[in-house]
Amino acid sequence: MREAVRKQLKEFAEKEEQLRQYTAGVPLRSYSISELHVLEAVDTLHEPTVTALAQQLQLTKGAVSKITKKLIEKELLTTYALAGNRQKLLFRYTPSGLNLCREIQWERDQRIARERAFLHQFSHKRLRKVEDFLRQYNAFLQQEIDRCEQEDSES
Repeated sequence: MREAVRKQLKEFAEKEEQLRQYTAGVPLRSYSISELHVLEAVDTLHEPTVTALAQQLQLTKGAVSKITKKLIEKELLTTYALAGNRQKLLFRYTPSGLNLCREIQWERDQRIARERAFLHQFSHKRLRKVEDFLRQYNAFLQQEIDRCEQEDSES
């Protein structure tokens, strides 16, 4: 049973990615999931700095720096500083970045509608069991991520 669950989780992740490739509009297919998440997060933060993005996305500051550098090179983001604090760099969209962010939001809304329609067929009791399992599994994954980051920072 445990091996069957593990295989189902693996298949779930693979099919999610495969479906994303099919349903993503052409503009989104050329970007990594991390790049798309960073673009979305810039819109939700009051002061989108590397540190704030890293905290929100649960990534290292180094990873966010690499991703934002790519997005700047692709002319989707630009940096700016607030008056009186030239050392604190913030990110904002370029016109192309804003258009791409709108596409990301539209596609996310489509995915959520599709998932809600599927989940509607299950009882609240059954969904609570699934939610509990997924919460515990995500906590396990986070512990593993934290362990790997700790090992990475020590080397």
